[in-house]
Amino acid sequence: MFLDLPGRVAKLLIDQSELFGSNTVSLTQEDLASFVGATRVAVNRVLVDLERRGAVKLGRGQVDLVDHALLKKEIRY
Repeated sequence: MFLDLPGRVAKLLIDQSELFGSNTVSLTQEDLASFVGATRVAVNRVLVDLERRGAVKLGRGQVDLVDHALLKKEIRY
């Protein structure tokens, strides 16, 4: 299935969180962009929007997942 960019970013964050059993995902925006097949700038826009809506908290080289339910709503197949 193909997801839009916000859906791909949200899915990656949730998958990484579950894989490592932590609400903190230690990846740079460049790394996230590589994983989801987008530019760093486009991923930054998605992350800033998710942070503004309270789903994540951005840090240096990491993303803290705050609201898993909101992130899961971004994944639309």
